[in-house]
Amino acid sequence: MTKLPSIDSDVLARVCAGAGRGAALGELADRVWQWLGPGAQSRPTPKGAPQFMSPGGDRKIRFDLTPEQHKGAGPHINVENGSSNVHVPLSQ
Repeated sequence: MTKLPSIDSDVLARVCAGAGRGAALGELADRVWQWLGPGAQSRPTPKGAPQFMSPGGDRKIRFDLTPEQHKGAGPHINVENGSSNVHVPLSQ
């Protein structure tokens, strides 16, 4: 199983906490696209959650932000890598 080598946990923590948001978001976006690889696509889920995926669909990042998307789990980011699915809660 591949870890998320280009997504630094400190960057994710700063984004989720809101500290240094502008710089952290730009850095995170660059790392996400690197991790997804060439040909990555943006495709919303049927419930409208923004989702970005690798060309083969084995790596995904999804933003479940509204109640119908997160089903009571609170707003979070899903990071999927094959069979692994990590939820990153977002501070409100």
